[in-house]
Amino acid sequence: MGKLYEYVTDIVRARNILPENFAAHALDAMDQGIIDEAAAIGMVYATAGLDTTVNAVAAVLLLFAEHPERWYLVGAQPDLRVSAIRECLRLESPAQWFTRVTTEVVDFEGIKIPAQTRTLHSYGAANRD
Repeated sequence: MGKLYEYVTDIVRARNILPENFAAHALDAMDQGIIDEAAAIGMVYATAGLDTTVNAVAAVLLLFAEHPERWYLVGAQPDLRVSAIRECLRLESPAQWFTRVTTEVVDFEGIKIPAQTRTLHSYGAANRD
């Protein structure tokens, strides 16, 4: 837990977060003196999955609203619930994209990506083939 708390503290102090999510708002509140650093760290740590949870619930509700016949089918056959939720999340990923930074040179099918390069992969583009 100590290492995890240290990791989150480093993220907060470096402002290494995505804009316009809950963590960004917590850091804004800290900068404005509304909350202290410890509270901001706790909020960033405790709510790390909040955005994706909200997005997942919204996607499921939207898809069922757009396809009410599926809503009624799942309601009539409760054994379909788990697979229906998984299918909704496949269609509308709660995290649309994510980035990582390379730690060394990466050769990706002949394309060299230098070390310390931020790369992006798109969950939103996946699962559509």
